[in-house]
Amino acid sequence: MASLTPVIGPGPSEEELDSGLTPPGRTETISDGIFAIVITLLVLNLHVPGTAERQQAGGALQALLAQWPSYLSYLATFLSVAYMWVNHHALFTHVRLVDQKLQWVNLAILLGIGLTPFANALVAAALAGGLSSEAAKVATATYALIFMLATVPWILFWERLARRPELLCPPYTAAWARRERLRGALGVAIYTGGIGVACLSPLLAMGLFLFVALFYVVTARGFALAPHPEGRDA
Repeated sequence: MASLTPVIGPGPSEEELDSGLTPPGRTETISDGIFAIVITLLVLNLHVPGTAERQQAGGALQALLAQWPSYLSYLATFLSVAYMWVNHHALFTHVRLVDQKLQWVNLAILLGIGLTPFANALVAAALAGGLSSEAAKVATATYALIFMLATVPWILFWERLARRPELLCPPYTAAWARRERLRGALGVAIYTGGIGVACLSPLLAMGLFLFVALFYVVTARGFALAPHPEGRDA
């Protein structure tokens, strides 16, 4: 597997700087800030049961346990945002320079990340009203749709790097970027399927989302770098 240790490539030349290429530092910094804010917002959907809730549930413990849909949604969404951050960090250890198109694609990634607290709150509220309710099905299908849309920009990012492998740190190549693109495509396919699963069983769909999160956590380092004795390929 590719290492998470940053690969130090040659610095940008004056010609590259004049053409609008920049080091990825600022892009990664603002991204880390957005990820941190989003992860913080997720916990705001958890709340301490009030007096009326405790009385209705029959005690403090019962009131806390009754909020299990919020805990499940929080866990699934936290792990999903976490794997995106880990993969984002791993991605930028291989990026030497970014152009304007990559910056816009990265903003599209952040746009999707920014919607995840909404998806989390939507599912938690809907599941609390019944696992098989119409609201639960709509909420989990919307959750899958949001994460599917949030995964698409990752494919575009790798596609851009495959088209411009000079933006990668050596010895990473266009062929390697194309292989990494497949990981994003797999996520889009699973989340798209999750929309259908949600319409049948919202709880099963949440289990599927947890599986996707764990898959990307385990594979965060990406595919192994294949040897290319002749250097970069097109």
